[in-house]
Amino acid sequence: MRTKKLPLVIPVVLAVLLGAAPVLADGPLKTDDMKVFSWRHLGPWNFSGRITDFAVPAGQSQIYYAATASGGVWKTEDGGISFAPVFDDYGNMSIGNIEVAPSDPNIVYVGTGEAMHARSSAHGNGMWKSIDAGKTWSFIGLDKSYYIPRIAVDDKNPDIVYVACEGELYNNDMTSLRGLFKTTDGGKTWNKVLDLKDRGVGDFVLHPTNSDIILASGYKTYRRSWTFIDKQPGNHLYKSTDGGLTWNKLTNGLPMDIKSGWNGLTIYPKDPNIVYVRMDEEVDLGFDLRKNRANFRAGRTLLKDGAYFNKFKSNKIDPKLARMIKFTPIEAKDESELADKLNELIGSEKFQSDIGIDLAAFTQRARQVYKNDTDILKMMDAMLPVLDMPEPEGDKKDSKTEGRYQVVNRYILNLLYGGLFQEIETVKRNGVVYRSNDMGETWEKMTEYAIVGGSTQINDIEAGYSGRIDVDPNNPDILYAVEVRVKKSEDGGKTFKNTPWNGAKQCHVDTRGMWIDPLNSNHILNGNDGGVSETWDGGKHWSQKETISAQQFYDISVDNLMPYNVMGGTQDNGCWMGPSQNRNSYGVFPADWTYLPSGDGYYVLR
Repeated sequence: MRTKKLPLVIPVVLAVLLGAAPVLADGPLKTDDMKVFSWRHLGPWNFSGRITDFAVPAGQSQIYYAATASGGVWKTEDGGISFAPVFDDYGNMSIGNIEVAPSDPNIVYVGTGEAMHARSSAHGNGMWKSIDAGKTWSFIGLDKSYYIPRIAVDDKNPDIVYVACEGELYNNDMTSLRGLFKTTDGGKTWNKVLDLKDRGVGDFVLHPTNSDIILASGYKTYRRSWTFIDKQPGNHLYKSTDGGLTWNKLTNGLPMDIKSGWNGLTIYPKDPNIVYVRMDEEVDLGFDLRKNRANFRAGRTLLKDGAYFNKFKSNKIDPKLARMIKFTPIEAKDESELADKLNELIGSEKFQSDIGIDLAAFTQRARQVYKNDTDILKMMDAMLPVLDMPEPEGDKKDSKTEGRYQVVNRYILNLLYGGLFQEIETVKRNGVVYRSNDMGETWEKMTEYAIVGGSTQINDIEAGYSGRIDVDPNNPDILYAVEVRVKKSEDGGKTFKNTPWNGAKQCHVDTRGMWIDPLNSNHILNGNDGGVSETWDGGKHWSQKETISAQQFYDISVDNLMPYNVMGGTQDNGCWMGPSQNRNSYGVFPADWTYLPSGDGYYVLR
């Protein structure tokens, strides 16, 4: 059946028009044009959509604000039983960060523009302020900031505010506002206090009782519709002790010569000397002996279904390579015997000396033999760092040098057999936590990765979107890293484990932000792609708050039935279809909607 597209995508709630449409002037639709229509809510009600941040007044647990990716700001005064939208009339529904003044719960600051760096991210229109606990809002500037990842307010003076600005996502020119901005008059005027020239500020923290002391992380990324390069050189940390007048780059104990992404900061409120940074860096651990040997197993992996064995039997070693070594071609009657013999050769520390190979000369000759085979040449290029690795001194071996001879043995066999054994990869982990005990002057690398055991990987796929880290306000050694599944450390960042939070009957996956109650660390708010989740027992049990109508629809369409159905795909909550009306005088109900699972939905046609 043919499908008609709605001319307007409504990311918060689905709605339909009542009555005959008034005549509008020619030309593109304007915001005021929508005001002539009447609207009624259709749903769906079953989930809330992506939450980006929380703001909770000091000493409170029942009153708080939830910021959403495309549904504005919502407030609850009854602990999440009900929420009310408080930011629908101010020109932008994409919220990056929200903060309540510690000294006055009536003063709330909102930074628009969700700093997620995705193709679906909607830019903001600057900073807004409420002086009546969210009832009304006033625009206070920074309209060209586009994306605001962090706001912080002085603990005593609510007029002193710092704001991190990342600038325009698809434009790397410095035509938009990037850097750290400060106001001392509640937003009437702003000064850029940290100008990093070619990049913005991704995150920062204030000393909890002295806002002149600031730690900030620079952030530069490259986003286009076809690519996202989130790791860049120069995304360093900086510190000011005079309210942003002067800055020092922090270097002691931190990596300086690497590419890193969005680096999240957190400070321990009971001892502000303790600061953590979650560096979005990649760690090369070397080669897993078991992995590289276990790839050769009869009937599995490289030898699956006999394809590789048949190719092996038909292979002829190039005479130019054969003349350079003393190698007897492998003979095997079946896959199992071939796997055993390959593993024996790869695992032999004497293989290279036994065949009398000059590795440099052999490699040079192989480049001539395979000059037209781009796959093998790429493999050889990838092996250059391995070939250049120094031999261990004496009996000293580590995860790199211990695996080197096996990988080189495999490399030689791969060249002899025409690229048949191509899979040579090092073990890598993403994300490293560093800790400072002196407010950033010196840092210690905490995370203990290992090829086998040790910490689970901290950064999975969400770090480039939201690499935040939170310290328990009552225990400096407990850390949480938001991710597809929240990671938790109980030893100051040395090791992390996946929490069981994000799963069936728990929280939706993809946590974007957290709030840990300073009065009770077991009370946690979890903002994720399904809405607001709350626990009072440290994550053993969760309640899901489903009264925030902030679903993010990528697209909406209708069919030609009478009455017609409305359908659309959502961010990380599948696709949905529901009727425009039914026989019930009270309107459409949740049960009238059909869910089409799962993950990200986009276009829906019927």
